[in-house]
Amino acid sequence: MSAYIARVRHVAFLLTEAKVKISDDNLIIAITSGLLHSYDSFLVALDATPDDDYKLPNVTACLVNEYQRQHMYSTSQHPSATDFMPDKAMYVALMSSKLAHITCFTCGNKGHYQANCPARASTSITSRPASAATKPKEYAGLVTPTTEDSDSDEAF
Repeated sequence: MSAYIARVRHVAFLLTEAKVKISDDNLIIAITSGLLHSYDSFLVALDATPDDDYKLPNVTACLVNEYQRQHMYSTSQHPSATDFMPDKAMYVALMSSKLAHITCFTCGNKGHYQANCPARASTSITSRPASAATKPKEYAGLVTPTTEDSDSDEAF
């Protein structure tokens, strides 16, 4: 951030040497207009700054502080580009699930997924056994349909 501010100040110096008047407000606008979207909240707070504090040294100090706040975490805490590689994701997915705990939604047996179900190959989805069409008993009764009359005048 300090290098970015120094480049803007250098361009302002070159313009001043060419007899172009550059005010501090113009420098502040030049510096803030080139910021990333992650600095939007900083810009909103900067707009609420009183006129007495809206000076170039104060704005640059606040901007450097904001930069340090956004970058205070080490690179090991941020996800790297290799964390999103497809091969690594597949490796983690294979390691994280144990097939002994997986319940097939087609046949209801444990040890395989619905896509790998041996019963699925022999039967179609419409001719599944009745026990496979229902969810396991630990899920039964969570939502029960009501048979109340919908013409009731009561709110509930």
